[in-house]
Amino acid sequence: MTEQKTPWRLINVPSFCDWRGTLSVLEKGLLPFSPKRCYWIHRIPTGATRGRHAHKKNDQLLICMQGECKIFLCTEHRAQQAEVHLRTPDEVLFIPRLVWHEIHGCTKETLLLLLASEEYDPQDYIQEQERYL
Repeated sequence: MTEQKTPWRLINVPSFCDWRGTLSVLEKGLLPFSPKRCYWIHRIPTGATRGRHAHKKNDQLLICMQGECKIFLCTEHRAQQAEVHLRTPDEVLFIPRLVWHEIHGCTKETLLLLLASEEYDPQDYIQEQERYL
């Protein structure tokens, strides 16, 4: 049986380590889009869930810069679903448009950096859970 390809994927970021620390590089060739917006989520209360939506046009890259979190992902009607555990900035999660995502299981140190393919547009959000869950 062939494993079905998911629309989301993890991108391994090249990192260079020496006695001074680690330098991780995210360049144009690795990015599936050119970011138009950058934002971060931090000071997340214990037990809080973020996201709980999909986007019509916006693609996103999620990087857990510090701490850890889990991201539940699914396509419409749960045709495909997964949970990804992020705990290092060397891995970037690509979340394409039309994929439902929920961020949970964050530690008090969690710092999430997000890069978006589009500028903020409240009309871009899909919040009808029944379409996905």
